[in-house]
Amino acid sequence: LLQSKNILTFHPVSTLVNNSRNNSPECLQPVDLSSKKEPKPTASSRMMKNWLLSGDSLKRKEFCSPESKEEQKEKAAPQHKPVGSLQLWLQGGKKPRTK
Repeated sequence: LLQSKNILTFHPVSTLVNNSRNNSPECLQPVDLSSKKEPKPTASSRMMKNWLLSGDSLKRKEFCSPESKEEQKEKAAPQHKPVGSLQLWLQGGKKPRTK
């Protein structure tokens, strides 16, 4: 009936085998693991790549532009946020409750 695991063998298969409706002789060909195929870039992947590359160059230009020290200090200065009820509760409820 069932045989033990030591009789089973595992081996890599092509992605062609993934489709159960595929019944071509190419499914029986051995797979060459040393050759790695690069997927062909689609139109959408090329567009996304170009968009990402152009975004990087814009950011680089912003960082390369010299800014005055005052502008840098303004950006680095911490801005105070309003304290929420959760923050008050975590601090020990210093504010009295309102009904």
